[in-house]
Amino acid sequence: EKPILSDKQRKEFEDAFSVFDKNGDGSISIPELSKVFTSLGYGASQPDIEKMMAEMDLSGDGKIEFNEFCAIMLRHQNDPEQDIKEAFEALDADKDGFISRTELMEGMGKLGMHLSPEEVDDMMRQADADGDG
Repeated sequence: EKPILSDKQRKEFEDAFSVFDKNGDGSISIPELSKVFTSLGYGASQPDIEKMMAEMDLSGDGKIEFNEFCAIMLRHQNDPEQDIKEAFEALDADKDGFISRTELMEGMGKLGMHLSPEEVDDMMRQADADGDG
């Protein structure tokens, strides 16, 4: 089943899909998925990658096709709470339940957003409502 996408969404999803589909064969394999996470600095284990693949591979053929990718992307667009949780987990490198100043700076850098110490301090102040770090 093909998800209904606006032209803008389709272009955004195609661009994102092409980042994962390294060999251009129209599908994302486990090794391709693993390479993207490694290149972003996320040390996802093989079982984690396989779990993600199982959740995204709706047809069960061992690969994520574009339609499956779109369905997952649309699901995440409609679940901002899950997106926030995943972003927090990605930034919380030492998995202690807090994002330190260093983790924030390094995580944003891996995403290509190199922030000044002042910008990091400002983000920390905005996000840390109770001041506990």
